[in-house]
Amino acid sequence: MSETPAGLVPLGIIHSDAYDDCREPLMRRVEMELRVGRLTLWGYPRGKHRCGSKPIPPYPYTLELELDWVAGPGREDGGNPRFPGVEYHCDVGAHHRDNPGDFWSELLITRADLDRLRTTLPEEALLAYREWRNMTAGCVPIRSTDSAPDGRSFPPPRMKPFWSQAEAVALRWLEENGCPQPGDGNQAILETFVADWLIEHGWDASASAIRRHVRDCIARYRGNL
Repeated sequence: MSETPAGLVPLGIIHSDAYDDCREPLMRRVEMELRVGRLTLWGYPRGKHRCGSKPIPPYPYTLELELDWVAGPGREDGGNPRFPGVEYHCDVGAHHRDNPGDFWSELLITRADLDRLRTTLPEEALLAYREWRNMTAGCVPIRSTDSAPDGRSFPPPRMKPFWSQAEAVALRWLEENGCPQPGDGNQAILETFVADWLIEHGWDASASAIRRHVRDCIARYRGNL
């Protein structure tokens, strides 16, 4: 059995009852902090479990990393041998978006970082998420696995209006820096710029949502050249 560095807990504990009131905003905050290099997660490359967990390479590697929040295995019975008795839905993994074979398993986070991210969540995001939970409580079960067909959790309805402002910021960036070209890395830089702007203004969004809106902005910008 590999040793677990002190102070680390499974990132998957976000899928436990203790995080029911903030799960979706906290997941998005973890994604953004990881992408912009303000958070270190631990894991092991797929197929190398016996080597033990190690820090995931830092920014800019994390710009291209996608978190798989339901990667497994299931831990509802408290069966993680490194964290015996700790019950949560499943472990979290991550893969490189340009190389799915580059996969990190059973991600860990320091308890201090998890607590820090939870306590600094924007109140607006928490209120919107709780309102969404209240709205859906009477029609669907509220569980850590509530998700859309693509596996993503349903977004709170009030999380959308900020995108018009974020897209305006992205378009200004494009006007000042030019349009990204294939392989130059500037799209990833723009995605990080937008993620930072969202954090600074108290909003949360998933990495995939940021990427989608950035791509739309790039396409509109090119269409106007």
